[in-house]
Amino acid sequence: MTYADLGHRMTKLENRVTDIEVGHSQSIYGLTRDVRGLTLDNRRLIGSMNSVGHNITRIMAHLGIPAVPYEEITTATDAEIDASFEEEL
Repeated sequence: MTYADLGHRMTKLENRVTDIEVGHSQSIYGLTRDVRGLTLDNRRLIGSMNSVGHNITRIMAHLGIPAVPYEEITTATDAEIDASFEEEL
């Protein structure tokens, strides 16, 4: 193999590595955006559900109906997230 052949192969390899790095970066960016969007949506949903539960309790109290206890919805803790990975196995 000549020096020119080696240089050509090295250039092709460098181009391929660059293509992989660009694709990987775009994938990570896309996943990060998706997770961030889902996190924001989840927080909005939790806030709305807690508001609905609180308002139903107030309506029931206003009508003289014994209130049904409800539990505030909270976001998952880091420990719960970590445990969920173990449960999948």
